[in-house]
Amino acid sequence: WKSVHAVLPIIHVARCGKEIGKFDDERNILSGLHDGSLLMDDYFWCEGMSEWKHLSTLEISKCALATTAQKDALKAAGLPFDELTTKAQVTAFFSASKNALSYLGQPVSENISKKEAADRIDAIVGDSDGADKFKDWNDDKLILFPDIFADEIAARKKECFAQYNAFRADLGSRASGLPKLSLDDATRIFAYLDASRPGWMKPRTAMFLDHFLPCVEAKIHLQK
Repeated sequence: WKSVHAVLPIIHVARCGKEIGKFDDERNILSGLHDGSLLMDDYFWCEGMSEWKHLSTLEISKCALATTAQKDALKAAGLPFDELTTKAQVTAFFSASKNALSYLGQPVSENISKKEAADRIDAIVGDSDGADKFKDWNDDKLILFPDIFADEIAARKKECFAQYNAFRADLGSRASGLPKLSLDDATRIFAYLDASRPGWMKPRTAMFLDHFLPCVEAKIHLQK
C-alpha cells in the first residue's frame, strides 16, 4: 500500500470534531479498526493535507472491512450493512447476542439472527421461573443489550416524542413555552440523554416527564 507514514510522520485522527489519537504508523490505525476503537468514518489528517479525510480512504483500511462471508451472515440475520461495515462491527453484534443468551443460561449458535436472539430472550424471561428474576427485564434489556433490542429502543423514543407532541397539544395556548420540535430536534435530545444518562429509559413511564421534557425546557435541542 502507499503509506501516509512514508510521506508524513504523524497521522492525526479525529471524531466529532475532537482529536482522539496520533499515530506514526498506519498499522496502528488498522489495529484500531480491527478492535473497534477506531471507525471508518473517523477523520485523519497529516501535515501537508488540504483537508481531513475519512479513514476509509486509507488503502490499509480495506483490510479491516467485513468479509463476504460476514456480510452474508449479516444479511441472513436481517441486519443492515454497507460497504464500510468492519469485521469489528460484525463481531460486536454477534458477541452481544451470545452474551445476552449466555447471561440467561442459554447456548447460542455463532450466527444467530437478531430476531431469533430477541425472541428467545423474551421467551426465557417470560416463563414462570424467569418472571420474578427478570421482572425489570423489559427495561434492563435495552440498557444491557442495546444492539439486540435497537428496534425497541427506537420505538420507545418514537413514543416519547409522540407523548411530547400530545402533551403540547393538550396544553393549547398554555404551551407557549414549549417549542414545536422537529424530528432532528428530538434526535439531538435523545443523543444527549443516551450519552449523559445511560439508564434514562428505565422506567419507561418516566422517560417523557423526568427526562425528555426537562431537556426541552433546558433547550438541549438547540445545542450543536
